[in-house]
Amino acid sequence: MKTRYIDLIEQTFDFPKDEFKLDGENLVWNDLPLVDLLKKHGTPLRITYLPKIGEKIEMARSSFAKAFAAHDYQGKYEYFYCTKSNHFHYVIDQVLKKGVNLETSSAYDLEMIELLIERGRITKDSTILCNGFKDAEFIELAMWAQKIGRNIIPIVEKYTELELILDYAKKVGVRPQIGMRVKLSSPGSGRWQASGGYRSKFGLTVSEIVKAFEELKARGMEDCFKLLHFHLGSQITNIRQVKSALTYPIGVLVIAAGVIGIMMIFVIPSFEAMFKEFGGELPALTQTVINASHFFVNNVFLIIGGIVGSLYAFAYWKRTPSGTRIIDRALLQFPVIGGVMRKIAVARFTRTLGTLLSSGVPILDAMEIVAKSSGNYIIEQGIMQARAKIAEGKNMAEPLAETNVFPSMVVQMIAVGEQTGALDTMLNKIADFYEEEVDVAVSAMTSLLEPIMMVFIGGSVGTMIIAMYLPIFTMAGNIKAG
Repeated sequence: MKTRYIDLIEQTFDFPKDEFKLDGENLVWNDLPLVDLLKKHGTPLRITYLPKIGEKIEMARSSFAKAFAAHDYQGKYEYFYCTKSNHFHYVIDQVLKKGVNLETSSAYDLEMIELLIERGRITKDSTILCNGFKDAEFIELAMWAQKIGRNIIPIVEKYTELELILDYAKKVGVRPQIGMRVKLSSPGSGRWQASGGYRSKFGLTVSEIVKAFEELKARGMEDCFKLLHFHLGSQITNIRQVKSALTYPIGVLVIAAGVIGIMMIFVIPSFEAMFKEFGGELPALTQTVINASHFFVNNVFLIIGGIVGSLYAFAYWKRTPSGTRIIDRALLQFPVIGGVMRKIAVARFTRTLGTLLSSGVPILDAMEIVAKSSGNYIIEQGIMQARAKIAEGKNMAEPLAETNVFPSMVVQMIAVGEQTGALDTMLNKIADFYEEEVDVAVSAMTSLLEPIMMVFIGGSVGTMIIAMYLPIFTMAGNIKAG
């Protein structure tokens, strides 16, 4: 019986379920009786039923293509498959046939990659990212693979790995392609919160990234830095929290619109026919609802087309400079949501700026980086205006106060940080406070929106029901009086 890891891979057969058929009493795949596999390989023999991997890859590509078009993304993008998801032949073959690159995560994976290279399944055009644990033997093998023309990029997750890569690259005689995994400054929330951010076991801090690049620059190898790697996971959560909180009211609005539409098209006309049989003048509220129903039924396609056209026009206008400016200003001033968005902006600004300053980045460069990553045009302009004043020799607190973007408490704490010479520490403390404030504010916003939505739906549907029953109550009163 074979027990080596690579032998078990060799003796594993993965087939898509819909390509099997019965030939008499034998189960056959692509004219290959499975009993022949048993006779040839013996046991253990593992058979896994898999979906059509190629179709899944094309589905993913289509989704990314739509996202690129929607956001006018002009950058380069490559697809990678992490081999730890499934190591076996059918999956890897389908992935490679579709031109997807591979990402390894262990020495076992590299052994499999070596086998695939020998068989010619991995071409020189394929890119292989080497993630996970990397000892000296692993790195030496990766350097030799690059020596024979393979596109190998080891990802540095500990600073000592960079030293090993540089040493073995020199011994083998290659200029290595190096990627570096960075620890995100925000710890995020959810199941990885306790090990997120700078508490993460994997990745380099920003200061280590800067130190590593300086090391490469000193050796004349800065061009070897090919990739900055990071894992989003649940570490970037602020905007996602707001979107999740808004999902509920948006869903409620869609359901309410559907209910109102059904009542307008089907229910109200039925009541109208009944009222005509009774005759008499209808109450004002009832007549108003019936008139609205007539308008809706007679112009339903025009209304739907107007809504779709308006949404498309809004999406187009939103991408223009004037649209971006107006919408971003409105978001900051909108009741409830505006306060949350402002807190998110403060948390992002202070966290990123504190990290950059503690890593030795000059303040003017750091301010420019922070402005571009703010995600809001108004805040970006405010930061750039403050940057211009700082370049003229002013301190940071005063120009930030003039922007009217940041709360006075934040400005005062930044002023204290400047005076004590511990600005980066103070910025990180502000970020900690506002990240917690965002969590509380999002929960409060969700709790506030729920009753508002209930009142809206109840009021809308209730008004139409009352309008329809008013004539019935009136007739009942007249009969009783008569």
